[in-house]
Amino acid sequence: ITSLFDEIPEISYIKPQGAFYLFCDFSKLGDSFEIAKRIIEEVNVAIIPGEGFGAPGFMRISYATSDERIREGVKRIAQWIKQK
Repeated sequence: ITSLFDEIPEISYIKPQGAFYLFCDFSKLGDSFEIAKRIIEEVNVAIIPGEGFGAPGFMRISYATSDERIREGVKRIAQWIKQK
């Protein structure tokens, strides 16, 4: 999953330490709650604001699913960012 996010220059991330979550820095794009709301509504991908996990400006993204679904979800997020 990290290699997919490496292709999105607007987003950086904290390298996972064994869990199946990735924390991505969306702070350059605006309010994390608004971003999460818009991404679920506009591209049907669920991501969680990091504030509840001590990481304001970040998004918690689960990758506990198939590689195909992960690739599709990251692709949709990347397209959403490009349209922003």
